[in-house]
Amino acid sequence: MASFNNLPDEIILRIFNYFSQKELQSTLKYVDYRWNRLAEDSSLYREIIADEKLHAKEVAFLLQKHAEEIKCVQFIERDDLNELAEYLSHCCNLQSLMIKLSFGAGDKIVDAIKNCPKLNSIVIQHSSCVRNLPGLFQVIGDLPMKKINIRNTVDDITTENLCHLKNVQDLRLKSIKVDTMGIYKFCQNNCANLTTLKLITYHENIENFTLDVNETIFAAIGSCRNLNTLCLGHQVMIKMNDEGLQKLHNLNNLSTLVIHYAERVSADGFVNFFRQPLAKNLKKIGLYKCACVNSAVIRSIANMCFKLEKFTYEQSKETRERKSNIDPFDIITLSRNCNKLRWFHLFGMDIKIAEVLHLVPTYLPNLESLKYCNDDDPMRIPSFMHGLERKMPDFNVSGLQWKFSLYVHCRKKDKLEQNTLPDPHVRFQLK
Repeated sequence: MASFNNLPDEIILRIFNYFSQKELQSTLKYVDYRWNRLAEDSSLYREIIADEKLHAKEVAFLLQKHAEEIKCVQFIERDDLNELAEYLSHCCNLQSLMIKLSFGAGDKIVDAIKNCPKLNSIVIQHSSCVRNLPGLFQVIGDLPMKKINIRNTVDDITTENLCHLKNVQDLRLKSIKVDTMGIYKFCQNNCANLTTLKLITYHENIENFTLDVNETIFAAIGSCRNLNTLCLGHQVMIKMNDEGLQKLHNLNNLSTLVIHYAERVSADGFVNFFRQPLAKNLKKIGLYKCACVNSAVIRSIANMCFKLEKFTYEQSKETRERKSNIDPFDIITLSRNCNKLRWFHLFGMDIKIAEVLHLVPTYLPNLESLKYCNDDDPMRIPSFMHGLERKMPDFNVSGLQWKFSLYVHCRKKDKLEQNTLPDPHVRFQLK
């Protein structure tokens, strides 16, 4: 039998790719001379994942030694970014930078990326270390930036930060304050290339905006004909009405549409929108707390969105107060017509919907996840719950007793692993 050491270098390098850089540096390189040489091969360090397990000296060593080969750097849960910024600035071929769950001081990173002329993707999530967002946007405006993903940071984004960005394909801003006019100018400047736009943003004085949202933002978004993913949050949707929604009718390449808090869009506006040709290409739809979504809207989706793979609907408080609940039969119609659904999630629904959920999998051969949540007062689990495991034998059913919730996950893929199957009875947990 051939030993491991008889394998060619190319095969061993592929195997080494499955090990973390911490393991490469602290263990594998000390096995013998050959492993030491292979563990230092530059091909293993094109992507540096600098999480909390790597000491600052180890990260600095890797950034310095493999500076010319490094194309991607991820800083995860670190508090020493200013110490590492000097070494990052030597990565002249860097293309992607991620900063996630990091804290402390890190504004020197902004100056460091000035020396990374090929940087085209930047992701900053849940990190308070980069406090100078205006300075960051000023720098990346001069770079061939294609993807910008910023979430939960401590600074605001103004019009000046966004208006000079060009050729961006993917913009995702979540849980930060953004100047609405900046969104408008950004869409104007990037309409030819933009494929993903996610604006789940907020603003303290959202009701005081003087900008005519319908005539500017939605017209600019509607001109981005290559969009395939569009997610609009509270800041943008709070003033959208039927006319604003109508300006999105020409986004025929759209495959993902997520809307939050569309309080001023009527049921007729939604029905008309989902009757447009673009609905035939939608694969993912999310409607969160949109006040006027009713049975007619669900039926329009069922009659047009035949490619739908994921549907999420969260009923708003206003809808519940008006008692304009969705008819259970419309949920079945949606399941029957959109038989490619894999994820079907319904939150804040009437208890009557739960009574027909066991019929849903019969129409959805590819269903993987079925979630239901009732927002009424705390109640006991309905009697029909006890028969769901029998009615849905291919699914793992669990219920939460407080504010009755139902989570159903497919176990069809686990049938070959009989020993791992859960007990054949409904399991209840307390939230």
